[in-house]
Amino acid sequence: MLFQAQLGTVRQRADRLAELAGTIAEKVGVNTELAKQAGLYAKADLATGLVSELSSLQGVIGAEYARAAGKHEAVAVALENQYRTPSSPLTSDDQKVASCLVIADQVDKLAGYLGLGLEPSGSSDPFGLRKAVTTLIRVSENWKGDLPAYSTLLSASIGIYKIQGFELDQFKAEQSLSNIFRGRYEALFSDYRYDVINAAIPDNHAGVTNPTFVIERIKLVDELRADDTFVQTASRPINIVAAAKKKGEEVRDGNDFDTAGADTPDAKVLYDVLFPISGAGSDLKSHLLSLVVPINAFFDNNMIMAEDAKVRACRLHLANLAAKVILATGDFTKLEG
Repeated sequence: MLFQAQLGTVRQRADRLAELAGTIAEKVGVNTELAKQAGLYAKADLATGLVSELSSLQGVIGAEYARAAGKHEAVAVALENQYRTPSSPLTSDDQKVASCLVIADQVDKLAGYLGLGLEPSGSSDPFGLRKAVTTLIRVSENWKGDLPAYSTLLSASIGIYKIQGFELDQFKAEQSLSNIFRGRYEALFSDYRYDVINAAIPDNHAGVTNPTFVIERIKLVDELRADDTFVQTASRPINIVAAAKKKGEEVRDGNDFDTAGADTPDAKVLYDVLFPISGAGSDLKSHLLSLVVPINAFFDNNMIMAEDAKVRACRLHLANLAAKVILATGDFTKLEG
């Protein structure tokens, strides 16, 4: 049975799913052998007469055959749920095995079609790739714990294709995956304003295939948006650094800041409060709000673009460090109104 002319047979796909589901299971601490079995038998029922007559029985019939053959119940549950998009927390061991299969199924499809350059465009999505990404986002929302970034799994999937002799364009596939994820956040989280989602997703799409990361940023940007003083303050270092770079100024990037070179006590005060934020976790919002006073003091009391080149370089360096800390949550210059 052919899966796709350039991507091989259903049997080859079953082998890929087994390998990828096992890889995912190992990364998230789920029973690897059960995940591999689920991947291997996931598409077996496509060859049955029942599924040929009634395609809605895909997975359902596979689960019954698995039980009849004495397979572990987790394998049967995985086959039964492989086509369902999660809508509630995935807590049981059986659900987690099933999720490893769901992720492998969608990632294998995305790696194959996107690696061939078949990214959906406009309203056309003949291979259901947007739906595949939606499923991945919903799995992340309902998974309790950490999942690897889907770009990492895409790379692993393309590697498995390569072992089977299929050459795919990994760079193109990764770019296309980021584009689809970007569009799916806008569609799935329409309760949030467009500019909030735009501000939360980095321009370089870093982390965009990690839904937990992106969703947390969207929520935090939306909360901080209500504080006009914070938004105005957060925009200051981002704007001045962008303007300086546009004028051709070289802006340093490393964290080894020369507080004395900035020639102002406000610089040391700001620098000292910037970096605890990197590990702030659930306190990130309060840490960001605590930057308002030192950022405004630094900008209000000092000429950032000082005439002295060394002083100017130091002050721009600190402004850039402040901008980086803020941009790690969102680009507040993109908020409207």
